[in-house]
Amino acid sequence: MSLIHWTDITANPIHIVREDGSNGGHFCNKVSLGCLHCFPEAQNQSSYFSFASHLPYAGKAPKNLIFDDVVMEKLLRMRSGKKVFLCSMTDLFGEWVPDEWIDKAFVFMLLAQQHTFQILTKRPQRMQHYLSDPATIHRVTKKASDLMNLNCLSCWPLPNVWVGTSIENQEVVDQRIPHLLNTPAVVRFLSCEPLLEKIDLLEFLNHAIRQASRRSYLSGDFKQGTGDRFRRQYLEDCQEGLGQMDSTPLVEQLQSGTSRDEYCRLFTHQSDVQQGGI
Repeated sequence: MSLIHWTDITANPIHIVREDGSNGGHFCNKVSLGCLHCFPEAQNQSSYFSFASHLPYAGKAPKNLIFDDVVMEKLLRMRSGKKVFLCSMTDLFGEWVPDEWIDKAFVFMLLAQQHTFQILTKRPQRMQHYLSDPATIHRVTKKASDLMNLNCLSCWPLPNVWVGTSIENQEVVDQRIPHLLNTPAVVRFLSCEPLLEKIDLLEFLNHAIRQASRRSYLSGDFKQGTGDRFRRQYLEDCQEGLGQMDSTPLVEQLQSGTSRDEYCRLFTHQSDVQQGGI
């Protein structure tokens, strides 16, 4: 089990391979201030872990970097469903990752419907383009259909795949969240750490509440109070990622009928600046 509280297990099919065929560590490239104290890089450079490559997360990708089908096949054979943080040690949408490898990941995820896969990227622009491209949908669903002898065209976006992006300051909020919101997905999420300054999540929260209310209405479950329940749950989920802060005033105002826009304004106003990093 993973020590990351929002997932069950991690899986890293993209890794370096040693001459003996064993896992030789990982690779990534830093793209913003949130990468400065990268925990996966620290693990990758530590002598404590047998897989560590001791390579920095910078420069060109090593030539012995591979996509390891065996990692995904193990997940496919697991019967009990798990939340799987895929590529926790790197970025699936990094510029060094060829489309062919991303295709493989999505084919396996389509086949492993028992799991919920969580993909977190600092490159949501590429993710949006990849998941919106009709050529991607054709390649992935055709390969999966050939393997399963089923019509998979109706499986897009994949119902068991959550996509998210990391944010650390307002600059990346403004850059990344629009791409995330325009990415075809059943679930979109944010990783708000390390928070380096106060941020405004109004756009994301408004979108999330609209989508949650719409799903409830379409499923026939919409009734008085549903909107407030969504707001309260979303507040709790976001606070868990943003750190500890007193939610009592916000919850009281939600219960008294706070509007969606006012709720979002209150929430972003309460988000204290978080110091430090991972």
